[in-house]
Amino acid sequence: IWHAIIGPVVAEKKYGVAKPEILSAIRWHTTGRREMSLLEKIVFTADYIEPNRDRADNLAEMRHLAFQDLDFCVYRITADTLRYLASKQIRADQKTEECYQWLKEVKKYDDK
Repeated sequence: IWHAIIGPVVAEKKYGVAKPEILSAIRWHTTGRREMSLLEKIVFTADYIEPNRDRADNLAEMRHLAFQDLDFCVYRITADTLRYLASKQIRADQKTEECYQWLKEVKKYDDK
């Protein structure tokens, strides 16, 4: 998670990235947040489904879902992340929990 916090600073200072929407997408690419922009959702999802990732149980499904329904994909990624962390007794980042709850409320998704 630390690289997401430091990433926007490096992007701005070292690489001259000045667009707030890009810096925000870098910042939230690991945890998500409430009211994510389209770019934030794309970068968040891309980080999760990137080709070198091989540890999540449902990667094939998420890779397909990302191109079918991006909002539902973000919801599923956050739900799966929260479930995984809980199973390892690791506290989830509050922003991930807020992202999950926000999508659940706004989109009326449920966990069935």
